Amino acid sequence: MRKLHEVVFYSGDQPLPAYYIVDKIECESIEEALKSKLTLLTQRVRKMFNIQDNIPNLKIHEALYVLQEDGVIAIRDIT
Repeated sequence: MRKLHEVVFYSGDQPLPAYYIVDKIECESIEEALKSKLTLLTQRVRKMFNIQDNIPNLKIHEALYVLQEDGVIAIRDIT
């Protein structure tokens, strides 16, 4: 069964720290979808928040989360 998941980026550096929606993913397996879309999600976050290339991708990945029915889950706990 396909479910709709929202991928969000937590930015504590913004004037109002919050979770910002990066993408919506409709899939059966969020694990597989994240593996195939992680590069695109990282690029989208860099563009949205004007994050320079000197910031490693890992730092961005640490701030990515998936909204699920039971709460917010870090992508590092999913992949």
